[in-house]
Amino acid sequence: MEDPPLASLSLTHVHYNPEDPISYFCAWLALVPQGLCVVYVTLIWATREAEIILMFIGQMGCEALNFLLKRLIKEERPKPEMYGKGYGMPSSHAQFLAFYSTSLILFLLLRHRPQAIGTKSSTKEAFPYSLYPSADAQRFLVSGVALVLAACVALSLQLRGMMFSTWRPAALCSIILVGLAAAHEHHEDNIPEGEGISPDPIDTILWIHILVQIAAFGLIFPAGMVLGIVRSRWHVPLQSLGVMLSVAGYFLGHKHGGRQFAPNIHATFATSLSVMLAMQVVFGIYLKLHLEKGIHPHVRRYTLIAHGVVGKALPVVSWVQMLFGAITALGFCRRDHLGQCLAHFIMGSSFIAYGIVLTILLLVGQGWLRRTGRSQEFFDSLLISAWGCVNTFTEHRWGENWSNNDYQHTSMGIVWWCAGLLGIWLSRTRSGRPQRNLMPAIVIFLTGWAMGSHPQHLMVSTKIHATFGYTLMAAGLTRIVEISFVLRDRNSIDRRHVEESNSFQFLTPFLLYASGFLFMGATEEQMALLAEREMSHVSYILVLYSIAFLLFLFVCMLLNMYANFAWPLDDPKNPIALKQRNGENGVIGNGTAVGLHLQARDRDRRIKDAEEFELEGLMSDDEGEPGPDLMDSPTLVEGRKETHHL
Repeated sequence: MEDPPLASLSLTHVHYNPEDPISYFCAWLALVPQGLCVVYVTLIWATREAEIILMFIGQMGCEALNFLLKRLIKEERPKPEMYGKGYGMPSSHAQFLAFYSTSLILFLLLRHRPQAIGTKSSTKEAFPYSLYPSADAQRFLVSGVALVLAACVALSLQLRGMMFSTWRPAALCSIILVGLAAAHEHHEDNIPEGEGISPDPIDTILWIHILVQIAAFGLIFPAGMVLGIVRSRWHVPLQSLGVMLSVAGYFLGHKHGGRQFAPNIHATFATSLSVMLAMQVVFGIYLKLHLEKGIHPHVRRYTLIAHGVVGKALPVVSWVQMLFGAITALGFCRRDHLGQCLAHFIMGSSFIAYGIVLTILLLVGQGWLRRTGRSQEFFDSLLISAWGCVNTFTEHRWGENWSNNDYQHTSMGIVWWCAGLLGIWLSRTRSGRPQRNLMPAIVIFLTGWAMGSHPQHLMVSTKIHATFGYTLMAAGLTRIVEISFVLRDRNSIDRRHVEESNSFQFLTPFLLYASGFLFMGATEEQMALLAEREMSHVSYILVLYSIAFLLFLFVCMLLNMYANFAWPLDDPKNPIALKQRNGENGVIGNGTAVGLHLQARDRDRRIKDAEEFELEGLMSDDEGEPGPDLMDSPTLVEGRKETHHL
């Protein structure tokens, strides 16, 4: 009976070129991770330090992540001469050393403080750098050694297999460019000529990618942005969850089967969004470290501004990327359809954005609006004028013959800036006091009437455009009724409490949401798809209205979250809640406190309270810093005085 063939323990089995001394040296470098594991265990056993234990746990987590990435990417090993089980990229050796060196460098440069000579370590007294000039040099030297070690291990993995080739510079260049290489091949062999997608269905992995990215960029990141504005302790955990989901969704998007896609804007824009997200993560980590010595206060101030700007822009950029994803999944908006798609999606998104702004001003923005000293119609008319000027000179290609659509779009642009100028003029009285007017509402009505009357080639398209026009006209009419009869030219229902609202006021924002989705869903290719599938316009319109309901719900939830964190009415330290608890004139109506018979002093104080609280977080650039203590706010100072008098 023959003996069974012997197997190699691949954990320490290393192949190298015996004729090349560099390859022999690289073979020893491949054993560095095993040596570091011995170091980890020894230090944990000898010191019981929590930081070493946590670092080792992170190291093992990094290995687990590498195990999953190998099986997701399934990249073959670079050379057939390099024996071994499993897949190649990403290298577990390189990732192990990268994590170790990064952790060591961050610890040495950010957390480690050398002890003073003759000082007991239990006192935790850091020795001043100015009295210990070699401390910085030592820390940077050790950090450099760790970085070089990680680079050498990464190089060794390539050099051991590529020393068989005489072109060593090519091997080094390939290592430098490996981070820029695509994770997988984008197959396009099943895509018909002139089309953007293959006829294959969307597979399960791609559906999971879509749902995960919608959850991360459409739900978690906007909620995390609001929590960051109000300085909530849940901001970091929620954003961390969103980052992890987005990374998982990114890899899922690169491992799908089924439908194939030609080069598209969604894949191109994903790189910019990923860079933006990475910047936000770096800014957040830096701010979380609370470094306040040396140059850090100056760096922190600008980092704080950048973190706030990027964080508030991320939901807008995410919306654009989700639209690109929907367009790419269906293979729409290519070649001759590009211009018409741009018009529909830009204009539809503008209607939705206007509805969101109206919702913000309705629920939490009246105090900010009062502080500006201008009416809401001033800002609406200013934006309408600017948009009208752009449309007037861009809707027609100058030098070519005028078409019917050119006449319609250009004339709408002229109406916008003409009515916008009139709205700006009417937004103030002769004495300079802010004044409401109906010009923006009239522009909305006329826009709905004009755009809903555009001639269409398909019956389903005609009906959907007509419904869009009626919806936008209804938004203009409800705005006119709201200003003239519900508010009676006031900014809010109750002058004494600017948070109070009427149920009728929610109609205009919702109709703007619905108008935006209807217009975005009425492109030529979408209408052709509906006609091909024999789907009635009623069912399609109901689906779009349902999406508008959900978006309106989500926006209201975010604003309610902001209000509850910024100035909770159930806080016993809040003077408004204090007045209710002491039995003074106030009742609860629709979740807000409304005084019935306030004296002039109390009314002025309540207006001042609203001005202090409304949109303070949304308009602040100091996001991320510890917010002002609620006990020190002007509202509570006055509340404490009132309690003392009682």
